[in-house]
Amino acid sequence: MVTYKREFQRINKILKEWNPIGVPEPALSDEYTSYIPQILEKKNDEKKLLEYLEDLLVNVIGVEYNPNKKQHKQDVLKVIEKIRNL
Repeated sequence: MVTYKREFQRINKILKEWNPIGVPEPALSDEYTSYIPQILEKKNDEKKLLEYLEDLLVNVIGVEYNPNKKQHKQDVLKVIEKIRNL
């Protein structure tokens, strides 16, 4: 069984690789950690996780994201797949 700390670290790594706002090192190491508890809570429900990440991108982080654009949606779905495969 994977511990909370280990899952937290793995999700942080996924978010750092994704890096939707292009944060440079060294700030990148903890830039997205505040979102991980919610991600962990929703990781077993793809629909809720998708809704959370889309809301995060648009309303919290404030990046240009359009769920109707194929590439935007695919990028988020790849992140979700990595998280769900932990």
